Amino acid sequence: MSYLRSSADSPPRPVHDLAYQIRQVIEARGLSSAEVGRLGGVDRGQVARFVAGSRDLTLGTAGRICAGLGLRLVEVGTTPKPKGRAKP
Repeated sequence: MSYLRSSADSPPRPVHDLAYQIRQVIEARGLSSAEVGRLGGVDRGQVARFVAGSRDLTLGTAGRICAGLGLRLVEVGTTPKPKGRAKP
């Protein structure tokens, strides 16, 4: 598994971490917190704190930001639950 350390006093996070990926897209596109907030309908201060790494996002807020950026959240790495009755 690949890890990235975002700052000297924070623990390493997996590169596939959702927050990391959203930050990477924001930075790669050169968007300001105000632009991301406007696109996603999220307060720009909340986006600024998230990008700076001082706060995380709820899944709902992450979803709004992703939608504003033209991204789609998908669930990966889970096993579907069987349909029907469980056998005794």
